[in-house]
Amino acid sequence: MFKKIMSIVLILTLLIAITPELDRAYADETYFEGEVIQVSAGIYHGLALMYDGTVYSWGYNYYGQLGIGTEGSGSSKSRPVKVPGITNAIKVIAGYNQSYAILSDGRVMAWGQNTSGAYSLGVSPYTNRLTPVEITSLTGKGVVDISIGNFQRLALTSSGEVYGWGQNEQGQLGLGHTDVNVNSPTKMLNIETAVSVSSSHSHSLVALADGTVMACGQNYYGELGDGTTTRRTTPVKVSTLTDVVEVVAGSYVSLARSSNGTLQAWGYNMGSNPTLVSGINGATAIGTIKFTTYNNYRFYALLGDNTLKSWIRTDGIYAQIEANNVKDFSVAGLGSYVWGVGLILDTEGLVLASGRQDNGALGNGLNNSTYVSTPEVIISPAPKVEVNSTSVNIYWDRVVRATSYDVYRNGALLGTTHVNSMVDSGLTPGKQYTYKVQAYYTEG
Repeated sequence: MFKKIMSIVLILTLLIAITPELDRAYADETYFEGEVIQVSAGIYHGLALMYDGTVYSWGYNYYGQLGIGTEGSGSSKSRPVKVPGITNAIKVIAGYNQSYAILSDGRVMAWGQNTSGAYSLGVSPYTNRLTPVEITSLTGKGVVDISIGNFQRLALTSSGEVYGWGQNEQGQLGLGHTDVNVNSPTKMLNIETAVSVSSSHSHSLVALADGTVMACGQNYYGELGDGTTTRRTTPVKVSTLTDVVEVVAGSYVSLARSSNGTLQAWGYNMGSNPTLVSGINGATAIGTIKFTTYNNYRFYALLGDNTLKSWIRTDGIYAQIEANNVKDFSVAGLGSYVWGVGLILDTEGLVLASGRQDNGALGNGLNNSTYVSTPEVIISPAPKVEVNSTSVNIYWDRVVRATSYDVYRNGALLGTTHVNSMVDSGLTPGKQYTYKVQAYYTEG
């Protein structure tokens, strides 16, 4: 929520409006206004949704997946930049080399790589889109969520229908056939009451309003959960599940969350029927590592106490706390590797990133192959203030590798500091002041 503090001192009102501008590496580049409410990781880029419906992106931009009007070598950004033209987004989804934003009216905007088949954005002609464009075939359908697998996408509508596009060689779009390329969103068969969707390497999961789960696509290791290893081109019912509210498809694995916070998993190394995950209770959200093809059997669960845990298989082996005070998370890998980009939005509004720094993927100002194992803050929430009768103490969260901070009052430079606070005195009670904090970096 956008933080604004109003203090009444001696019946005189001093209004302080906070408009932060953080994380600026160049004179005309990145700024942040308001608070981040959701994050999404791609293989080498990231997205952040702000409280006011605007969107920021960072990282690899060879295909225009940052949505800033450029593409190709040298266009990547190691710090977040604002995506133009989006002001009312309610969710963002980072794909392989693509990005999507769902708007408040249910329309979908897309940008990035756009070739026929596996990398179709769902729009034609098939050229990379460097700025957001609307997927008009989904207009009027009221999209509420999108899941992106390695080579296919699923859109969930408010009415409970599911539309898929992209690669379909294993029948993962649930269309009753295995035609390889489906370039435009097409309705999945026999699904009318969906509440959760997820697609991974070559299979898809759909949770229905009655708590049951349907699955389609590849089934090499029983990832469809129907007690077989038979490929299905039309959705089939997952056995034994009756109270599911969320599903997640990983590479050859599947995970379901029940309304009571318990989890069941199936697929590689776990069998073709759902099995209760031991040691994980009270989950409020679940996830896995997106876009990997092998060796990805790690699951994630966000618990009611805002603890993020990860583990492998149904026996909870290697279960560990990844982070505390987590509000949202997103993890992406690449190919047969599990490294990639991991993003965390914490309960204080900080966005933290870990993983590979190639092409500025972490948004921390660096561009190299170093792996960052400890999450670093890349976006801080709005500055905070303490109000006295005629002065204000402005303070903010320190930003990684910031070398100095400029503080502005009503658009004019108040001063420069190397610490994360500043006092402004001699103010007039009853007058409104707007403060902006701008962090400067030494690019790595």
